[in-house]
Amino acid sequence: MPALLGRCIGYLPGAMSFTSKVLFGSVANAQMTGRDYGDNESLMADRFFSAYTAEGPRGSHRFGYTPNGEFVDRPWLADYATYLAQVALVQWMQLNDITAYDDVTILGGRNVLARAIASLPAVNASTLVVTFLTRAQVDPNDIALRVYKYYATFADTNGIINQIGTLAEPIAINLKDAG
Repeated sequence: MPALLGRCIGYLPGAMSFTSKVLFGSVANAQMTGRDYGDNESLMADRFFSAYTAEGPRGSHRFGYTPNGEFVDRPWLADYATYLAQVALVQWMQLNDITAYDDVTILGGRNVLARAIASLPAVNASTLVVTFLTRAQVDPNDIALRVYKYYATFADTNGIINQIGTLAEPIAINLKDAG
């Protein structure tokens, strides 16, 4: 698959199809056919991949699957939440003249972390749990190195809408004359 991707990746999205490229030495059974490719709608849902389509005024990227089958918004959301948490924790530490390595400060950091993640609309804040270790539970080497890495967060997301209507089942819009 990476070699086939290499044959197509240099083109603009939608300008090239895997079905039109063949790798040197490929046998007929290994080549994608129209039957394998099918229509994007059912194939993307069945095989978990993304595609660019002509839907909408500017076209769109459909589904946004990652190679393991999850939607790309999940790892993106986790990365963005991590970024927000890091920024909030650094700002909090900058406001403290000294960020002591004690249980009160650890709890304060937990609260900063919880507020940062709960601020995301995609996160169900009522399900957010931030676990942490007290100073007595932390590895003494981390205390000596002045590193605290024992927060962990767990939360449900509210989910998002990746598509509204389809070509096969568009949104119903009914208009009538006023007179």
